[in-house]
Amino acid sequence: MGEEEKFEGWEESLKEYISQYIAETKERIPEIERKLFAIEKKEGDEAELVRELFRDWHTVKGAAGFLGLSKTVELSHKTENLIAKIRDEKIPFTEDIINVLFDTLEKLKILTDNIALTGEEGDIEVDTEIKKIQKILEKLQGEIIPQTEEKKEEI
Repeated sequence: MGEEEKFEGWEESLKEYISQYIAETKERIPEIERKLFAIEKKEGDEAELVRELFRDWHTVKGAAGFLGLSKTVELSHKTENLIAKIRDEKIPFTEDIINVLFDTLEKLKILTDNIALTGEEGDIEVDTEIKKIQKILEKLQGEIIPQTEEKKEEI
């Protein structure tokens, strides 16, 4: 069996995966937005909304990783880390946190639109949002009392 025969049909499969990724991500974006607005307005069960947001970003990250969409993966991973910290350590949402989550969502929209139009993420810069998230995470780390060694071992 020649090299070409071994990989026959893969290109079509990849196109199908990309189409599915675009469709699923475009469905998730308004849901993420709705959840962020609900948290901002203090409507609904915040803990459940945070868990759902984490799952949304985790799913986007996983699918983007499978397709090699590095900017989307990096942005999603940092966003997921921030949401996990909020979820796990019961950190309240501040205006800064809400704003950066809306900013990352806007970047996700742009990246997804570019992928839909060109098949690639394009020259979109995600460093600004990532640096904002990192700054928030560092600030939160400074405010949280570190766990004792005994508690770390229990986890």
